[in-house]
Amino acid sequence: MSDRIPCDTRSRVNFINGNEIARCELLQDTAVQGIFCSAGTKVGFYKNGCLWCCEPGEDISLDGVLIMGGTRVELHEQGRLWRGRLAREAIVQDILCCGGSDIEFWMSGRLRRCVLARDTLIQGIVCRARTEVEMRKDGALVYGELSEPALIRDIPFEAGTRILLHDNGRLAGCYMVQDKTIRDIPCRAGNWVWFHDNGSLSACVLAGNSAIHNVSCRMDTMVNLHDNGSLLRCYLSGDQVIQGVSARSATFVLFHKNGRLSACELATDTEFAGIPGKSRAWVGFHDNGRLKRCYLAKDTLFQGALLKAGSWASFFPDGMLESYKYDLCS
Repeated sequence: MSDRIPCDTRSRVNFINGNEIARCELLQDTAVQGIFCSAGTKVGFYKNGCLWCCEPGEDISLDGVLIMGGTRVELHEQGRLWRGRLAREAIVQDILCCGGSDIEFWMSGRLRRCVLARDTLIQGIVCRARTEVEMRKDGALVYGELSEPALIRDIPFEAGTRILLHDNGRLAGCYMVQDKTIRDIPCRAGNWVWFHDNGSLSACVLAGNSAIHNVSCRMDTMVNLHDNGSLLRCYLSGDQVIQGVSARSATFVLFHKNGRLSACELATDTEFAGIPGKSRAWVGFHDNGRLKRCYLAKDTLFQGALLKAGSWASFFPDGMLESYKYDLCS
């Protein structure tokens, strides 16, 4: 048990509930729950007293995996190997892993993460040697780097592309090595492109100025889309009128899932059903198109309340005044 561990009292010693040792540096060479550890190395324990982490003094086989001595190893609470560094190249659950690289396992004992020693076919995808791969609890591939061109979910990718998969096996993200048009949107290489779990595009950095649902979006900025394919967020490439609202250049605009404008910065003073919105200030809209909030461009009498210029006002979806605030410093 951890309370019999010889700790160096000159170092920091942490305790659980005032008695069980949680973490310390060893005073002398010690076999800690069957693992030989050298004096001066750090050991840590779970609340139940089981070993959590240590630095073996020599190479040691844990769950059939040879772990390098002198490096940090971590165990799951029930004693299975969690994380460590391979002492040499080894086949682990049918995957040849690089010696000297870090390896990680799920609590069940399944391989979670490793560095490949050679190009390896994993569930139809050839992953590149000397790169990291990650698997789910059921063994399905989560992350890898392509060693050759591949068609993934009807999208052609080049060798060197890094991919991330959703739980349902669909593409979650890819780090591209070449500019590529995906779902009719030009995406910039050297960035992650993201997808919803239904396969629709979620986000990317634009490779060029692009018209998306009649909104002119600025190149080299992030664009986000709802899972139904409608635009969620983008930066404007210039001043433009969107659904009757004059939006200011180079600022971002937001949209509801139904396609209606959600928020933008006004390019000019604009009146909305008797409410004068102030230019170069943010304005928001409900998904029915009605004004939700804005800063007022001038004093306005509205529904019996005097709303002063510069004040912030918010409105219910039916158009009724919800609240307003006047800042004397505005």
